[in-house]
Amino acid sequence: MPRDKTHYLAPDQNDRSKLRLTLRQAREIIVEVTRIGAYGILMDENRVLLCRLSSQVPGFAGNWTLPGGGIEFGEQPADAMVREVEEETGLRVIPKVIVDAHSLQREFGGRNMHSIRIVYLAEVAGGELRFEQDGTTDRCQWFTEEEARTLPLVELGKEGIELAFGSSSGSEAER
Repeated sequence: MPRDKTHYLAPDQNDRSKLRLTLRQAREIIVEVTRIGAYGILMDENRVLLCRLSSQVPGFAGNWTLPGGGIEFGEQPADAMVREVEEETGLRVIPKVIVDAHSLQREFGGRNMHSIRIVYLAEVAGGELRFEQDGTTDRCQWFTEEEARTLPLVELGKEGIELAFGSSSGSEAER
């Protein structure tokens, strides 16, 4: 019976005190990733701000979403939303209230992804609208409800439209 080679998870393969796996064990690992993100709903009278995903987001490029993104280790969610919105849009914002928090689980790129999303209603406090350079978004634009509902939207974009404007179909009981 052939013996499995040992693969080390540490860069120093001579240090046997580091965690190590056999090739057979490594193949059996299920890759699971949890990503926590903070996003902003920004309104300008009757318009909402959305960002278009760039080619850096395979499978979703050209679709629109809420501005925001991942929370860095140790970062407060509201601070992450403020930072991400400014990175993507050039706008400085003030978080007002959490309007939604939910999780979503799906397979993406061979990984079992668990996304936790915190969505804030935010107010623009300054800055000038601009587009992110070499990032996950490549355009930001204000849209009326009617315009936004005609766009190709990722799930978070659809949820953002519903939070910003409410449901456009169905009875009051279904909303």
